[in-house]
Amino acid sequence: GMHDGGVLTVGKHYPSAEKTDGRPIDSHMAEACSPVEKEELIDYCLYPYLELMKEGLLDGVMTSHTRIPSIDPDYPASLSKKVIGIIRELGFDGFAITDGLSMMGIVAKFGDSDSKGMAIENGNDIALVGGRNYEKMYNMVYDCYKKGILSIERLDEATKQVLAAQHKVFEMQPKFTEVTDEDIEAMETLSKNAVFAKTDDGKSPAVSRDGKHLFIVMADIDDQ
Repeated sequence: GMHDGGVLTVGKHYPSAEKTDGRPIDSHMAEACSPVEKEELIDYCLYPYLELMKEGLLDGVMTSHTRIPSIDPDYPASLSKKVIGIIRELGFDGFAITDGLSMMGIVAKFGDSDSKGMAIENGNDIALVGGRNYEKMYNMVYDCYKKGILSIERLDEATKQVLAAQHKVFEMQPKFTEVTDEDIEAMETLSKNAVFAKTDDGKSPAVSRDGKHLFIVMADIDDQ
């Protein structure tokens, strides 16, 4: 369906590791940690990824901020060459994009700047940054290159992956369907009907790891 619409697919949140009792874990927080071993990760967690790969339907993966100490005790999956390398070793040749690098699962321990260069150096091809100050984000990555955190070789590899993904989109023959008035209304009201965070310029929506994890939810009583 995605390909019929001319859209690339992304499996997330790689590697989809859970707790041993099967309960999901929130990879967005710095405390997210999974006890799975590599064999279980490949046989169970990565099963849907590998099946989609066989059918040629996995264009990319989004790496999570979950830590898997049995594979990499130091870095979460999104910054781990060891964890990202597993699916590469299994034949995945698509692009890898991080989950949001402004989330506390990354910022709390690895910083807002260096983490962007680390993400690309360790196997991601696209760093998902927060906010709309793209010049600032570009400079963060460039600083990582100047400091030696990000190598020119890895940057070249990432660029080739992005260009290959773009080329794949251009080659697609989407099966367009008529856009209805209902579709247009749904698109125009998406931000009103969804949960989102709006902050002042210069303020991060991330919650301090050392503070209380509190969120303000505003709702129209008449709509409840």
